[in-house]
Amino acid sequence: MQSESIESCKQFIREKILQPAEFRGFEEQRTNLLNLMERAVWDHDSNSALLIGPAGSGKTTLVRSVLKELSEKKDFDKKALVINLNGLIHTDDRLSLKSMCKQMSLQNVVDERVTGNFADNMALILSSLQNSDQKKALIFILEEMDLFCNHHNQSLLYNLFDLAHKNENAVFVLGVTLRLDVMDRMEKRVRSRFSYRSIYLLPVNDAVDFESRIGMCRHWLSIETSCFNRTLCKAWNKHINKLLAENEAAYNCIKRLYDMQNNEESTKELLLHTISRLGEDNTTLSGQDFEEALQDVISDGWLQILDGLSTLEICLVIAMKQLGDVYQGDPVNFEMVYSRYLKFAKNHSSFEDCNRNTVIKAFEHLQALEIILPVTGHGAKTQSQYQLYHFQLSAQQVKSAVKRFEELPTEVQQWAELNLL
Repeated sequence: MQSESIESCKQFIREKILQPAEFRGFEEQRTNLLNLMERAVWDHDSNSALLIGPAGSGKTTLVRSVLKELSEKKDFDKKALVINLNGLIHTDDRLSLKSMCKQMSLQNVVDERVTGNFADNMALILSSLQNSDQKKALIFILEEMDLFCNHHNQSLLYNLFDLAHKNENAVFVLGVTLRLDVMDRMEKRVRSRFSYRSIYLLPVNDAVDFESRIGMCRHWLSIETSCFNRTLCKAWNKHINKLLAENEAAYNCIKRLYDMQNNEESTKELLLHTISRLGEDNTTLSGQDFEEALQDVISDGWLQILDGLSTLEICLVIAMKQLGDVYQGDPVNFEMVYSRYLKFAKNHSSFEDCNRNTVIKAFEHLQALEIILPVTGHGAKTQSQYQLYHFQLSAQQVKSAVKRFEELPTEVQQWAELNLL
């Protein structure tokens, strides 16, 4: 294949991979969400719901797909107004309120001055909408909804859910989050206004689903006769089909990444890194290209951070992952981790354990690195050693960290191998 053909091929495949993701699967969940929004817009039936799923499961893509379908229906723009808020951006109620006013074209109502409490300002906004010539249903999309639970008194959540609960205005509130414990983070009065309706996007991690991912890879890496001559297309596509069907290294790389991160974006990133290796001296793809690309993808910031940990800190990481497996992902506190670590140290006489203060310092360092994140919403009087934390690493990342630690004691390596699921 000539160098110009290679570059054209790379560019075509790159643009194909970078096309916006299409929503696939979860038809029941999509229909459920579509029905809720339609009822709010056309039947003036207020409601609220949570959309919960792991990162990359397609939550935002599902919402966009539903809104796109609704926007194509007659008079949707006249009957509904979509307001988007994001917990990463709108970090307090004042920022949220200003954004809502801007999206509702009501800047003149509160101008740059947001005064009084949130409920008063919200009532002012609603009265302005009701006095307008065209009343619209309000659809609130709260991305990273769990972060809104950190707002003072959770006023935003309470007032939005209260609007949907009272059913005086056509309001639909959708909270989008990856946290399964989001309900526990809500205050009691907020939960009392919520509908308790949850839509889950939980990936099906089975052989059938993985084969469909291989099919998607085949589609992304293939070229079309409409852009290239027939001979070139036939030869290239035959090469791709054989590579994905018969090359064990390529297949295993896609499978390994799929097991770690079951989402399209990570697979697309792997393929982009793989095709970047095409050039004058490398006119076809190989299993080695996939292996090198996989190392680029999984050598993320987490692994670089983990490379700098001490032996004690690695031990605490292993202990926390084990506790996560035992308690099915529930948060843990220092005392639980310390107890697990002591049990290991005492069972291995050749392993020199550290005193409690040293372990506390190591635990605090892991917190500073955000390997563990505190569970919010608990009382301020909770003693530090009983503060609950969520562990942020996957089993594969912990295994990779252990494997990459060159001077890790044999006892620790065996401990990790025997106990990590």
